[in-house]
Amino acid sequence: MTMGLWAALCLVLFLIAFSVSKERIHPKPEQKTPPKQDFADLLGNGPWKTMFCLTLIHFSLIALMGSAQYSYYNYYADKAAFFDWLQKLHLTAPALAPGAAAPAVFSNGWATSSTATGPTSLIPTCPSSAIASCK
Repeated sequence: MTMGLWAALCLVLFLIAFSVSKERIHPKPEQKTPPKQDFADLLGNGPWKTMFCLTLIHFSLIALMGSAQYSYYNYYADKAAFFDWLQKLHLTAPALAPGAAAPAVFSNGWATSSTATGPTSLIPTCPSSAIASCK
């Protein structure tokens, strides 16, 4: 019920906002680009591609963490194969230099970086050679 009220309120406010706003800069009459050209320009724009991919990844992770798939990947999926796939994409922590201090590792095989904050600070640290200790 509450979400329905919020949706109705947003609809009314959006309709008011779009009905009272006006275009202050008018394009030249000869400047007509077809929507197909607009989408082609958008697909050729690097920052828009990056933003689309990151948004897709972000919402996929939100769905993963809030659903039953989390249990599947945490308890049943092959962690070695997943780690190797992440390693091919260069999304794992680099090997430590000789004599460097190891990161603090949680009991579930994830480490936290002292320089990063938030969910991006979690880095998979379980190499495929030591997968037995990560399960």
